[in-house]
Order: sequence, then structure tokens, then C-alpha cells
Amino acid sequence: MNSITLFNNTLIKLIARSGTESQRQSVILDVGEFGYTTDSNRLYIGDGVTVGGFITGNIFKGYSSNILGLTNVPRPGDSAFDTSRSTLYIYNSGATNNINSWSPVGGFYTAGNGTISINGTNQIQVSALSAYNISTDAIGNSLTITSGRVALSSRVSVDEIVTRTSTNLKLPTNLTLGTQNYRLTAAVVTNGYLRTDAAGNLEWSTANSLVSANSATLTLGKGLTGAYAGVASNQFPLSGNVSITPIFAPTAYTVFTQGLSTVRSSRIANIEHVPVADALAALPTINGLPLVESTSRFDHPASGAYDITTADTFDTGTVVVDVNIVNGTYSYETEENQIIFSPSIDAYVQVINSNTIRVVFYSIATKFNQSDSKLITSTRTIRAALTPGTNSVFTRFSVSIYG
Repeated sequence: MNSITLFNNTLIKLIARSGTESQRQSVILDVGEFGYTTDSNRLYIGDGVTVGGFITGNIFKGYSSNILGLTNVPRPGDSAFDTSRSTLYIYNSGATNNINSWSPVGGFYTAGNGTISINGTNQIQVSALSAYNISTDAIGNSLTITSGRVALSSRVSVDEIVTRTSTNLKLPTNLTLGTQNYRLTAAVVTNGYLRTDAAGNLEWSTANSLVSANSATLTLGKGLTGAYAGVASNQFPLSGNVSITPIFAPTAYTVFTQGLSTVRSSRIANIEHVPVADALAALPTINGLPLVESTSRFDHPASGAYDITTADTFDTGTVVVDVNIVNGTYSYETEENQIIFSPSIDAYVQVINSNTIRVVFYSIATKFNQSDSKLITSTRTIRAALTPGTNSVFTRFSVSIYG
């Protein structure tokens, strides 16, 4: 290999072969020969075979808002930074104003399904999510994906459903409760109840009877009678053939104390005290015993007989009168070697006419003989005493008339 020895005091001026770019493209440079293009300011080196040789270095063309409009023509391998695209490009070949002639350093990246993309200014963008981008494993067992949309599945597993904007939860007409299918077919009825027919249709209906459970017992109150297995009773089980007579509502009702002080009345026109003489004349005996006026010093002065007049008339043959006595214990009186007393007061009702009844409060007096304060003889009934009961503010008489 030919060589030149240079000493430290040797000055050599090396001048490379020069010419224009077009001239370079028609010349074969020798091995190691340099060639310089005067119009593009590039240095090439030859291999003795390749026309024009090989470029020894590329140039950074600088920053440009649009590399496609560069005026200093790049050569393959030159680079330039496009500020509008925020990307460094390397020129390959072809028309410099065609973006396909350039290769971005790093390239553009985009999601294959379009969910995430990088725009022309290298900004990462998240596109609108589609149901197609959601895995079925992510939506649980109460949601499903149908035709690209997320929807409720045919079976929803939930512990509670609450309303969002309304106070009422709207349900469909057809419902399945447990294993039974129902269909609501009728509008709401005032004071009605929800019933089903044989086909499972739900409808609101007016109640015309009240029925308890089969194992329960129905108890009949005042003014109501019933029959079970042919035997009248005020209590019977709800099984077999049961009949109940019509329920009677009171035509009139009153509560009063001794001395005719009316506490409460309903459809009562008048309450009148009956004098002792009139009461004894109209009702001389009770239970076969002569009726006399009580002489107990503990009794109220007024006798216990009252005429009650109702505002409405009633059937004298079917009228039912219920008298309730509260705290009406009869007082006692002492005689020589005797005690006459009765534990309670009873009431006798007499129908006067179609809107008047007479209530007589009485007690059956009983006599005991005594010696040394000990009862030594059996009792014997001596009379029926007309009495309103002990003179107590707690004594009450209530009268209900069922017409």
C-alpha cells in the first residue's frame, strides 16, 4: 500500500476532488479518493466501483414547522425536526415534500381497536369506550353485552332495589313470585283487597267477608250469633259449615252514673228517672220475688229505674238490649243477729214501646242468721231490692240497644 511519511514540520495541503452533485453521480472515485460537491457541500469517498462514492456524513437540517417545505434539499440520511408534529424525521428518498419520503424517529403508536390513539401532534387520546372494548369477565353476572351495548342480563342478582327519582317503584304487569305467575289486571279499589283468580290474575276487589286462618277460632261478640254443626255458640273453629247471623250495630248507646249524670250518649233522645212507685207498679216482681225499694243507708237516694228513649224506632219483637254494670256492688244492712246483703247488682230490661225501654237495677237480698259473729244457718232469699247500687263515683251503667 502506498504511503507518505509526514514529519512534524511537514505542511501538506490536501485538496479533494470537487464538482457539482450531477458531476459526482457520473464519476467513479478511486479507493479512498474523496469527492466534494460544491453545490450541496457534501463529502463522499470512493471504493473504486460505486458511481459517485459514499457520503461520509449526513447533515441535521435544523427545526422547521413543516419539513415538507425545506428549501435546502436534504440527502438520504439527513434529519430534520418538525415542530408542528413534535417529531424528528430522517429523509429516505423521493420527493422531499411527500411525508412518505421521511421516516419518523420512534414512529406513531396507536391502539389496534381505536380506544387509545396518538394524534398528529403526538398527543395521546382516549376515544369513546365501546361495549366491544369491555371484557365480559368485567361486568359480572347481572350485566350483558348485546349488539355493542351494555344491558341488564335476563337474571339480575341484587339484594335491594330502590327508586332513583320517584317515590314509587314501577313494576311490570306480569310478575313471577317464586314459581307462581301473576298478572295485575284491575285498577285499585278504595278499601279493597288484592285477590287472585284460578288463572293467577291479580285484581283489587271489595271485601264482603272476613275470614281468619283455618286453625283459628272466630269469637262472636254482642249482637252476633252463630251456628256450628247445628249447635249455636259464641265461639267455633273455622271449618265445616258455619253460619253467622247478621251483625247488629247499636241503634242507641248510653253511659250514665247514679243520679242520672249522662257521660256519653249516641242516638239517645232522653233519659228519665222512674219514680219508685211507678217502677214498683209496672214491675211488681222479679224472678217471682216481690220488688221493694232498698232501705240500705249506703244506696243512692234515687231508685235504680230509668226510661231510655231512642232517637230511632226499633222492632219491639227483635230488639236486643245489652246492659253492662261496672263497680255496682250492693251494700249491706244489719239487723239483730242477721246480715242481709248481695254481692252484685243485676239489671232487668222491659220494652215499653218502639223507641223506649225501661232498665231496672236490682239486687236479690239474702239473709244469714248469726251467733257470736259466726254464720250458723243457711241462707234464704227474702226479697228483690230496687237499688241503683252503692253510692260510689266509680259506679257506671252502660246500655246498648240493637234494633
